[in-house]
Amino acid sequence: MPVVILGSGIIGLSTAYFLSLPPNHLNPTTPSTTTTSTSNPPSTADWQPPEIHLVDPSPTLFRATASGLAGGFLAKDWFAPTVAPLGALSFDLHRRLAEACGGKEKWGWCETEGWNLDRDKGEEGEGEGEVGKGREDMDLSWLMSGSSRATLLAAAGAEGSSQEEAGTHPKWIRAPASAFKSITDRSSTAQVDPMRLCEFLLSECLARGVKLHSPARATELVRDATSGATSVRIEYLDTTTMPTSSDIPSTFTPTRTLDIPCTSLILSSGAWTPHVFNTLFPTAPRIPRINPLAGYSLLVKSPYWQPISSASASEDTNTRVCHAVFTSDSGAGAGFSPEVFSRAGGEIWFGGLNKKGMALPDTPTPLVLPVPGDGEEMSPRMLEDEKAIETLKDLARTLCRVPSTPSSTSTPSAQIEFTRTSLCFRPVSPTGKPYIGRIDPADLGLPADSYSDAQLQVFMGTAHGPWGISLSLGTGWVLGEMVRGEETSVDVGPLAKWQGVASGKA
Repeated sequence: MPVVILGSGIIGLSTAYFLSLPPNHLNPTTPSTTTTSTSNPPSTADWQPPEIHLVDPSPTLFRATASGLAGGFLAKDWFAPTVAPLGALSFDLHRRLAEACGGKEKWGWCETEGWNLDRDKGEEGEGEGEVGKGREDMDLSWLMSGSSRATLLAAAGAEGSSQEEAGTHPKWIRAPASAFKSITDRSSTAQVDPMRLCEFLLSECLARGVKLHSPARATELVRDATSGATSVRIEYLDTTTMPTSSDIPSTFTPTRTLDIPCTSLILSSGAWTPHVFNTLFPTAPRIPRINPLAGYSLLVKSPYWQPISSASASEDTNTRVCHAVFTSDSGAGAGFSPEVFSRAGGEIWFGGLNKKGMALPDTPTPLVLPVPGDGEEMSPRMLEDEKAIETLKDLARTLCRVPSTPSSTSTPSAQIEFTRTSLCFRPVSPTGKPYIGRIDPADLGLPADSYSDAQLQVFMGTAHGPWGISLSLGTGWVLGEMVRGEETSVDVGPLAKWQGVASGKA
């Protein structure tokens, strides 16, 4: 059962991770009793892991994509009815994986309290800037219009926390207590550092024998005319990363291409999925409709938010939580709803500033801002990037608590520090719901009788929008079940229906 996964972001890595585990390991339908590292999974008689290949065109993998740069906010019950079972499954898997593998230390998994921040409220408690009044629709109109994702909470039927259940409002934000409203407690929301989670998943996959081909891209399907066996032909974009002779079949010739035998093909290339689909299936009648939504973000360090692991002797690290704060731009004119997430590692993530219609690059690349005084003429795109990042920096300077009376003796550590500026593209479907499932051969442009299930099955896991990190483990779990021919743990049948555009118009 050779499996080729195109895309090595959080969805592809989650799928490879669970496919390389023995069946029922971390099973979400049984009580959580596993406490050992999944680096040494329990033995299963007569079970052998499948041959798994990860293919990705980016030399930096998830370090320049939404998988590594996203906010890392996890929710259990903020989803539309068709996505809700997957959301609950994935949230449980995030918790189980963290408990089994030391997620608190390795990728900053931490329970989180959610808050609405009314920036129009003063000390007297007056204001009208409340976010999260609920919506009837459950699509991505909130995201595309610059509204807050907190509006999904009431629409999904989830209940906020009572004042008795609510924790202490974030003291690292410069706002009076009256400006905060608790919307979730620590039982239904959590936080991870997605970059570190991806690094963990990749490390575990490689340790189990999963092959990584990067930077490389799939260029075509190759079918043996006699046996009907299918291979995915990949092209290496950097010859220094080509496999060594011990890693490749004897039929390999010293070129930039390699044919990988494949019975299961998984498309998980995020915003680049339509291009990958069109490349491999040029005669398909339609291509998945996925829009790339650009989003800017910052990582900030503040003296008032320290790593949870460095709690003082008077604090219990098991009782400290992270914070997810949802607010509005409060008349600043930027027209967006900021999201601010504190992390267990001591960072604070600022985001929510999106840009529709931005051209998708050929491959993911890090955001590069101009260096003042270097003499380079700034392009319109560079000016746009710089303006967006400055908007977020101004927001961070406004919201982050700093010493009230800075003096000439103040140290740099007493001020906020910007540690990373980022731009990434989220894959968004017209309905706001992900595409997860097996693709019918007719939708691939292949004759129905030309491929048997034993020869080739094609699956898709993409278009998660702003919920890629939250839904990642659940998506990887159910895709693994599909590849093995098992009944999925939750019903994702409605998510297998995907909208498309005519071939050649993606």
